[in-house]
Amino acid sequence: MGEGDPLDTQRYPASPAAELAGTGFDDAQEIGRGGFGAVYRCTQVDLDRTVAVKVLTVELDEENRARFFREQRAMGRLTGHPNIVNILQVGATDSGRPFIVMPFHSQDSLDARIRRDGPLPLDQVLRLGVKMAGAVESAHRLGILHRDVKPANILLTDYGEPELTDFGIAHITGGFETATGAVTGSPAYTAPEVLAGDSPSPAADVYGLGAVLFSALTGHAAFERRSGEQVVAQFLRITTQPVPDLREHGIPEDVSAVIARAMSRIPGQRPATAAEFGEELRTLQIDHGFPVDEMALRAEPDVQGSDLPPTSRGGRGSPAPSTLGTTGSLPLEMTSFVGRRHELTEAKNLLGGSRLVTLTGIGGVGKTRLALRVASAVQRDYDDGVRLVELGELREESLVDAVAAEVGVRDQSARPVREVLVEFLVPRELLLVLDNCEHVVDAIAELAETLLRVCPRLRILATSREPLGIGGEAVLRVPPLGVPDPERTPSLRGLPKYDAVTLFAERGAAAVPGFALTEDNAVAVAGICHRLDGLPLPIELAAARLRAMSPEQILRRLTDRYALLTRGSRGAPSRQQTLRLSVDWSFELCTAGEQ
Repeated sequence: MGEGDPLDTQRYPASPAAELAGTGFDDAQEIGRGGFGAVYRCTQVDLDRTVAVKVLTVELDEENRARFFREQRAMGRLTGHPNIVNILQVGATDSGRPFIVMPFHSQDSLDARIRRDGPLPLDQVLRLGVKMAGAVESAHRLGILHRDVKPANILLTDYGEPELTDFGIAHITGGFETATGAVTGSPAYTAPEVLAGDSPSPAADVYGLGAVLFSALTGHAAFERRSGEQVVAQFLRITTQPVPDLREHGIPEDVSAVIARAMSRIPGQRPATAAEFGEELRTLQIDHGFPVDEMALRAEPDVQGSDLPPTSRGGRGSPAPSTLGTTGSLPLEMTSFVGRRHELTEAKNLLGGSRLVTLTGIGGVGKTRLALRVASAVQRDYDDGVRLVELGELREESLVDAVAAEVGVRDQSARPVREVLVEFLVPRELLLVLDNCEHVVDAIAELAETLLRVCPRLRILATSREPLGIGGEAVLRVPPLGVPDPERTPSLRGLPKYDAVTLFAERGAAAVPGFALTEDNAVAVAGICHRLDGLPLPIELAAARLRAMSPEQILRRLTDRYALLTRGSRGAPSRQQTLRLSVDWSFELCTAGEQ
């Protein structure tokens, strides 16, 4: 009896549909079939729910049966990952056919969507890539390779989320044989080295993901089998020819380059891990002004019981991480980034020529959000990554300690913290983001001047209501978002060109699903944005009030701007949760004369 094999009896006398009824899955209707098995839509009697049951229809030897159950149980540890199909149950029918129970996805697969609707828009493809990179990387951290990343194995939920399925099945059964006998998945999405006989690796899954994105952008696989073409000829094209140039399909050059690198014929030239590939895609989202998606990752690597050798778990062999790491301390963006394309470009250009850049502007104008977006866009330029220090509620006496703790100083000696901090940063290439400097501007200016003078590879990006006022500082004023002219009746078609209106509409839709700009509310929304001077913070707070009020009601009550916006996001820093608190916080920082 194989390891973890629930049942090991006579082999396959009855139809899978008939056998499923005997295991508690009624009304089995075949909805898909492939080289590995058939998928049935069933009613799970005990829980009265519709599920999808995949039954392997080829006979397995004992080793592969044991591997099948072991790997599916390992995948069960990723239950809850937003982009991996949950394994609800694994088992075997009375005749020994292995099966997997999964949620039923009525929206079918990415492959079906591409065949039906053609290529996807660029923003959707990048979003897909980020989500799938997180799924693949999370499996790799469990020591599990997918081995068959392709559009048909990416299912779409009712909410439009992609979910990766069929982990490891290509390694167990089905698929096709290479010249050396290695079993693999679908040729058009299989890495060249695997077709040549090498064992699959994390780098091969990265190739597969790149090939998926190529297909999503063009509507077809990069090396799709041609009519009448022999499989050997297809193999030869994949293993010897460069990836077709996506620029010929109208795809931007930077996007084409990232996908071409992921599909490089040489594994060592691909991103070292799926997570690295995902970060490259997130950078593309930033550069093209799209919302940046979260790449959901398993928190800690766990390869106990893995079938992968240690050297294969990190792609081409990742170097030991630096003391700081390239991901830095930037928080994930929970909402879309709206507008600011000019300011984003200008800030990046200034950082290229100055070692200190300060974003200035009034409270609530969006300095922090812009700084985080800039830092995220450039973090790959710094060997030791990015570190964010939030100064909003710090006093001068704790400033140096806070900076030292955030950059990773771990010194228990009696030496002055400033001395240890400088020594720690001297050899490192780092971007330090200092947020909300205005209330400690003198102390920050002194510290920044010292660090920049002694640490040659350090750059600082600061946000403040006033410049730091030290030599070499480049200052970029952050203006309010664009608003419609109050003297002109806005047209519905023309409103989205104003970033303030777009921000209100997006945050409104997040607060009240289904909210959108209409002819009926266009005037009120334009009035709200103008009344709030195009300031992002109050606009977001006003949009949150849509849960209880219409745009017209919000506009009428904005005569007392602060009284209305008394409740904001609990996730915001305490000084920003309401406009009233924001004003109070600023007031408390003033001297008696300034108050």
